[in-house]
Amino acid sequence: MSDNDTRITRTPANRRAARIVTATIVAGGIALAGGTAYANADPEQAPAAPAAAPAVPVTHVDPVPAPSTDPDQASREVFFAAGYTYDDAVVLGAQWSQDPWEAKVTGGEKLTAGEALPIAPGSSPTAPSDPGTGVGDDESAAVDAFFAAGYTYDDAVALGTVWNVDPWEAKVTGGGKLLAGETLPVAP
Repeated sequence: MSDNDTRITRTPANRRAARIVTATIVAGGIALAGGTAYANADPEQAPAAPAAAPAVPVTHVDPVPAPSTDPDQASREVFFAAGYTYDDAVVLGAQWSQDPWEAKVTGGEKLTAGEALPIAPGSSPTAPSDPGTGVGDDESAAVDAFFAAGYTYDDAVALGTVWNVDPWEAKVTGGGKLLAGETLPVAP
């Protein structure tokens, strides 16, 4: 045997694997040939298609939200669960040189670590609307009501699916409905 010759040792495991591969290829070929023959058959001579199974009535199924892929979501939920609002995040963000989004995460992390935040929950005045973000006082109040009722970002995703809107719009719409005394189709 030369250096270029490679031989596979015939062991029971190798023979068994070879048989499985061969059987798979043959079965696939038979299925392909049968499917091709069926597709090319004369429709008048072809056997009738099997009868369809009777339809089973489908009951309403609530959508199950996908798990959140946002690693900071848990920190924001801790922030809101402690009674803090978006307006508090604006004030804290100004103190910590962060935007409100980051301040919610930092605040949640500090609360989880057992630290006290420099302001009391819900103590901040309503943040002025920012024309650059389009977030106004009404939207801020609606989002605060959404989280204060125990809803989470994942709930906003589920509501967004039901209402065919993005999660932000679901928070605003859901919070507005809660402020109006309505019930949402997804429980917190």
